[in-house]
Amino acid sequence: MKVIQLTVMMISLLSAGSFVFAEETHEDRAKSLFIEGRSLFNEEKYEEASLKFKEAYAIRPNFKLLYNIAQSEAAAKRYGQALEVFEQYLADAGDELAEERIDEVRGEIEQLKSMVGFIDVETLRGSQILIDGEHRGTAPVHGGIPVVAGKLHTVEVVANGETIPPEQVKITSGMTVVVKMMPAADGTEAIRQQPGDVTSRPRRMMIAGWVLSGTGVLCLGVGAVTGGLVLRLEKDLNPQCPDGACGPELRDDLDKQRHLAVTSTVMFAVGAAAAATGVVLLIVGKKKSERLAITPVIGAESVGVVAGVNF
Repeated sequence: MKVIQLTVMMISLLSAGSFVFAEETHEDRAKSLFIEGRSLFNEEKYEEASLKFKEAYAIRPNFKLLYNIAQSEAAAKRYGQALEVFEQYLADAGDELAEERIDEVRGEIEQLKSMVGFIDVETLRGSQILIDGEHRGTAPVHGGIPVVAGKLHTVEVVANGETIPPEQVKITSGMTVVVKMMPAADGTEAIRQQPGDVTSRPRRMMIAGWVLSGTGVLCLGVGAVTGGLVLRLEKDLNPQCPDGACGPELRDDLDKQRHLAVTSTVMFAVGAAAAATGVVLLIVGKKKSERLAITPVIGAESVGVVAGVNF
């Protein structure tokens, strides 16, 4: 009986020892991967460094490793991935970061946003989304997937075990491209959106906004100059026109004053309408989901814009 008890005790101790050894190996492996990643980063092998940091994170998830991953992705010019990881880093860190580090990372995020566009894939819920051969999310991915602007990207979707033929998309900074990739109901042929049907947030709206805003400012400037001339003429004519009665010799000056006054009024009206419309277009151009019809309104006593939402 004593022999049996002793044997059981020895087995228990051996099992406990094996568990501790495995845990220590687990920690050592993560640390080793981190050191490898840091060495690769110093050698400017940024993609390889990112992979090592990701492996270490998979073993020992720690928000601090996300910073290393994001830095590696940014250095490898994979700006879309870097943006996602930096945002996750801030979210996971919570209150554990100093204000200086938060400001630093937010600065990195803003800089990255100027170098990426977004691909919004419309497909079945639960479908796997791959961009350039890399898994980038499971549908639906709200807000779009950030990718490097100015490059051609290959979008693939695996829905219900079926791989839908890929689409190739090229976008510019700040643009969101919507790509519809749906499998057919009977499974015979996938329904895919043709390249010419890819819809995007119209960048033309932003360009038109800047043009109209500039035109509006110019017109307002002309209105201000002509208005100043009207005031100067009025100042010169007042002493010569007691009680508002001017002699025939001042007719040309009076006509000139009236013409300038009309020009000033028109320039102010057109300038205000153009500037207001331009500002609205610039604001609307940054939205992804709304489509608005903007119409300038110039009335006898009012200037403004009318915005209507189109569905």
